[in-house]
Formats: sequence, structure tokens, C-alpha cells
Amino acid sequence: RFYGQEGKDTVSSKDFLKDIKICYRSASEEQKTDYIADHLGTNSPAEKWYDGLGGDVKKTWATFEAEFFKQFPPPQEAKRGKEEVERELLSAELLASELGKMVQKGGTDVWAHVAFADRLLQLAKEAGIEKTNECIWQVRDKLPTPLRDKIASTHTSWTAFCDSIRLVDTTAVKDALERDRQLEEVREQLANQKRELQRQTALLEQQRTRISSETTAATAALTAKLNAMSLTTPQWMREGQGSQPSQGYGVSAPIRRQNTTSTSATATRPRPPQEPVTEELRAATRELMALYPHQPATETGVAEYKAQLKRWMEKHPNTRHASHTTGFPLSPRASRICTGECFKCGESSHLRAQCTAPPAVQLPPPEQWWRGHCDRVV
Repeated sequence: RFYGQEGKDTVSSKDFLKDIKICYRSASEEQKTDYIADHLGTNSPAEKWYDGLGGDVKKTWATFEAEFFKQFPPPQEAKRGKEEVERELLSAELLASELGKMVQKGGTDVWAHVAFADRLLQLAKEAGIEKTNECIWQVRDKLPTPLRDKIASTHTSWTAFCDSIRLVDTTAVKDALERDRQLEEVREQLANQKRELQRQTALLEQQRTRISSETTAATAALTAKLNAMSLTTPQWMREGQGSQPSQGYGVSAPIRRQNTTSTSATATRPRPPQEPVTEELRAATRELMALYPHQPATETGVAEYKAQLKRWMEKHPNTRHASHTTGFPLSPRASRICTGECFKCGESSHLRAQCTAPPAVQLPPPEQWWRGHCDRVV
């Protein structure tokens, strides 16, 4: 049915007359103009117009067709400009996921890249550039890699370019896609491994920070406890007097008291000259180092250090000096012996010449001498 009324007609006036000619191909021209009345909507503008036509208009199809188009002109086709068509051409894109798949075109299954080539050529013809190479490189650059690798970059026309796309071997494209898929899997595995490594590194850093904090706190607590235990140089060693130790190192065992004359003579006796370094002296020094091993700054270590001091004072009651024959216990709070430490305070951050430690925190003079001796000999 044709109504000649916008909103009701499903075909244009031109297509309507084409359908009439097809239906009544064997009828005469006058018969066609008569039969057309049966295809006009009742009381529609088209039927009213038809009823008002003169007989001469209906005698020939050409005359009737001309009058019909005057009354019901077919819609004018909107023609796109070249720039608009080229813009669509440049935006055309074939996805990698579409390669190797079939699509419907005109009721027939065709390869996706073939249908894409047909579309490109259609747009190139609409833009009037099918015989030129204008914009070809831009479209080629956007092709999926497996397809682009098989298309030359030297085509001189869109016709040749689209033909080369159609002729690409589908099996070769599928093989290239499989290789790309495998490479992508490897990349993903590497990316996952990298992320896992970063996660593990972050966890290790967190653990390191936590352990460092706990160690710092434990060290501070132990230092405070050791300070509370008054690990200071005994008065008798700091002042060079002959009185016996009773508080500084916590040694409470009784020590035999010497007569004043003997002690005074010992205190003022000059030190003997340094012994020349020999293998015998080095061996004897190592034996004394083993006799008084350095104890850790722990409660157990401090207790053992006090026991060493007690044994040393009992073994050498008439002297307050250390020598190459006596050795001397090492303070737990100080650095290990023969490690480049300061002989004066026991710290490893400087040498004796740069030491500014106050007397209260300095090592006992016998230990200072013993550390220097060991450093020189061993």
C-alpha cells in the first residue's frame, strides 16, 4: 500500500512504482495505471490524487509516472562530502580478535579481513580516491600485526591495497595469531612473576623494618639495664689508688689487703718498656686472650665478665697494671678486641686520638693498655 502520507508509507514513491512494474510486467501501460488504484490506501492522499487525474494522464505509463513524481517526489539522497567519507575511511579498523573468523556479507560467509577490504574499497570509491594511494599508510598502520606484516607498504592505489588484503593466506594469519598468543602468555607470566617479586620484596622490607625496630628497642632496653648495673671503671683503677674494688664491677669476693708500703711502691713503679714482637710473645698474647674471652653485653655475659675480673684480681693481687704476662678481661659494652676500636672507650667509630669520652665511660686503664698491646702484637 502507498498512502502518499509521511509516517505511513514504508517505501518511497520511486520504490512503490518499481514494485508495480514488477507485479504487472506483462500488462499494458494503461492496464498498469488502472491496476495501481488497488494499491493505494483508502481515503489516503494518494487515492484522492489518483481519483482526480484526467483520463489522458492514465493512458501512458511515462505520463502517469511523471505526474506521480510531481505529486509525490522521492526523497533526495544525502550525499556526503569527500572529507566526511575519508574520515570514516581512516577510522575503519579491523581488530586482531576478528582475524581468522567468518562474517556474514550478503547472506554469504566470508573471512573478516576480506569483508574489511571490501568496505575499505567501497569508501575509497565513494571518496573518489580509489585510484590513488592517499591515506593508505594510515589505514595500513592500524591493521593487526599478523595481517600488516603480510601487506606491502608500496601500493599505489586503494584497489591494489584492498586486493592484497583479500589475497592474504588465512592459515598464515592464524599461525601468526597463535605465535602472538603464546608470546602474550609469556609476557603475562613474566608480569605476574615481576608483581610477585615486588610483593615478596615489599614483605621482606616490612619484616626487615620490623626486626630492625625490635632489635633497636631490645638493644635500648638492654643498654638501660646494663647502665643500671653500673658498669663503670672501678675507683681503684681510675684514680690509681691501691684500695680494693668493692662496687664498680660488682665483685664482692674478699681480696687480700696488701700493706700500704708495698701497694704504694707498685702504684708508682714505672711501666716496663714494650716487649719486641716475637712469635713467642704473639703466642703468649693469644693464650691470654683465650683465657679472658670477650663476653657479650647480656646478663650472662656481664656475670661472666665479673667472674673474670675476680679471677684476675685474685691472680694478680699486687698490681693494678696489665702486662704481656697478665692480660686483662674485656668490657662487654666495648667492641671486640683487635677490630680497630678506640682503646680508650671501646667504640669502633673512632681511634684513641679522637676520643672525647668522659672518664666515667672510659675503659679501665689496664684494659686500655691490654687492647693496645693486643692490637700491636696480634
